[in-house]
Amino acid sequence: MIAPPVGVKPTTPCVLRDVKHRPLIWVTMPDGQRQRVQEYRAVYAAVHGWPAIEGRMVEHACDNGNCVRYGHLRLGDAQSNMTDMIMKGRKVVWNRDVTHCKHGHEFTEENTYVTTIGKRSCRECMRGYQREYQRARRARSKIQNSNFREDEQS
Repeated sequence: MIAPPVGVKPTTPCVLRDVKHRPLIWVTMPDGQRQRVQEYRAVYAAVHGWPAIEGRMVEHACDNGNCVRYGHLRLGDAQSNMTDMIMKGRKVVWNRDVTHCKHGHEFTEENTYVTTIGKRSCRECMRGYQREYQRARRARSKIQNSNFREDEQS
């Protein structure tokens, strides 16, 4: 059985291992070395071979990371995985509905900074943090310089 296309859940039940976390198993790679891999990757590779999945993601069409049923697994990449998440409504945008930062500044286009991991930050708060950091840094520098001068005079 082939896994359904991106965005469609399979109709057959999942095959789950009786473990709390995704199990790692020992497999012998084509070069003869033994390596620990996720069990679902080993299941997919048993059918298609290790070269087919090298550098690629094995995705769960059933959205259950512990499932090892071959018919629920498909080869993909990060983009197809994100597309699948969005189409199935699993994509969570943190604080999507929050309109103001915790200090009351509005999240506008001019006042919002988006980090590399997709988190929104308030530019006004960041400026305040930077001012406070620089103020504390100057104060530490003055103390260190005054201690240095006292040492030179003694």
